[in-house]
Amino acid sequence: YVDHHDKAYAWAVRRKLEVHPKTGAAQLVEIRETVREIAVPAYVQKGPDGSRRTDEQLLFASVPDDELLGYGVPPEWLADVRKATEASLLTLADHLPGEAAEALLELATGGKPRRAAVILHGVRTLDHATPMLGERLPARDVSDLATSVSRAFTHPDARRRFRMIETPEELRRALDDPWDKWTIFLHPEQREWAERDYSGAARISGSAGTGKTIVAVHRA
Repeated sequence: YVDHHDKAYAWAVRRKLEVHPKTGAAQLVEIRETVREIAVPAYVQKGPDGSRRTDEQLLFASVPDDELLGYGVPPEWLADVRKATEASLLTLADHLPGEAAEALLELATGGKPRRAAVILHGVRTLDHATPMLGERLPARDVSDLATSVSRAFTHPDARRRFRMIETPEELRRALDDPWDKWTIFLHPEQREWAERDYSGAARISGSAGTGKTIVAVHRA
């Protein structure tokens, strides 16, 4: 995160680095206790008896915790997500990791988000958790902590935030390569579509500016 000195420090003090316990992706999570109560005035309507009422339909009240976690919602934000209404969702989304915010917006508009994939022992699965950074682990799991944390930063969701630089040469290329190479950079989700094996023809759809052409360029 880059900003002026005071703003950058204010941003950093409100966030912590965690490995999501469900998806296994490294996340920068906004600390819930540092956020003021999320309150957005709801649209006021007249009730059947003429009284004033607000539309307070809870968007995710019936969605299981396990499913919300699978979308990348941090555990400490589950209660806020459950209280989200149409009026408050956009404000809430600003406090969540990108993959969680996008999934909730998709869910709220009638879509079905692609559940985050957990990468554990090289297998994509939704049935296991990756340890939290700093979590006290059973003795049998301690030897796996370094590997789990390393994989947390190469998880597709984490790669939208972090880039693992493994050699000085790789860092040099990132700093020195011309701008035209950055213009065809693949977002991790774009890479999934560009590199997937298809049994026949495939169509990528989306609104303007969503990266369809970049996928086609890399696919070619």
